[in-house]
Amino acid sequence: MRSKVEGIWDGVINCRSFRLVHRVVTLRRVVWILVIFVLVSEFGFFPQLVKRGYYCDDRSIQRPFTGDTVATSVIIMSGFVPLFLIWITEVIFYSPSSSLLSSRSSGTSTRWSGSWNQSWYWIKKYGKGLILKILIVDIIKTFAGEHRPHFIETCLPDITCEGSEYVSTYTCTNTDYRPYFIRDASKSFPSGHSSVSVYGSIFMIWYLQKRCPKMGSIIALPLCQVVVATWGIFCSLSRIIDNRHHWWDVLAGAFIGVVAAYLTLSQLRQIQAESERADLQRPRHQSRFEQCALSAGI
Repeated sequence: MRSKVEGIWDGVINCRSFRLVHRVVTLRRVVWILVIFVLVSEFGFFPQLVKRGYYCDDRSIQRPFTGDTVATSVIIMSGFVPLFLIWITEVIFYSPSSSLLSSRSSGTSTRWSGSWNQSWYWIKKYGKGLILKILIVDIIKTFAGEHRPHFIETCLPDITCEGSEYVSTYTCTNTDYRPYFIRDASKSFPSGHSSVSVYGSIFMIWYLQKRCPKMGSIIALPLCQVVVATWGIFCSLSRIIDNRHHWWDVLAGAFIGVVAAYLTLSQLRQIQAESERADLQRPRHQSRFEQCALSAGI
């Protein structure tokens, strides 16, 4: 009878494990499908899914293109800068007692290996939130984006219209720009620059607050946090000044960055709380003085 029960229980465990693995594999497939879709859509391997019209008297899309104060290559690099800063911070300020991995690690580790493991832990959490944010922004841009403030100058539609007439069928005739840039002129909402800069700024401000001690000065840490916050604000406002986004595009992008940072940091706070509870429940090693006091009945 006992063997039958054990067999049934093993079957239940195996079934649950299979379901869990199946869910993980399915989730990964969905993520990869979304990533491939975004890449294919972003680089224009198939025609634009949603072609947006415009009103002839819409002055908000007839502004000149003045270039980028913060180029796309710079914003991409800024997304990777926190990875380097996290590693440097962990190498300088790492200690086993402050590590979130201390309750799960076994044995001793060197400063380099410990700081690297801790850095990789933070980098993975940061990267997951960044990828999630990029997917959300690109999907919205593809299906619900809008014309940029410099759309008319960039596209040069082959339609001549007056008044408040709505144009739904047109062809861009500008040959001075690449086809990718012309398609991108219809992907203003939301702002990718503001979402990346805001997400990275909030994450790094929280990370520095949690991981860095006083840094030898009472103003060093706040100064670093102000610099990080200033970058996020400057990058976001530059998109409006450069006529690359409408103000509501920047606001929506910043909101997505805030939400992505909140979800990422909420998970980190939960993991940190569980780690602290595990450390409190772990039996503490008694010193020789405490052992002598206990044996003497003190």
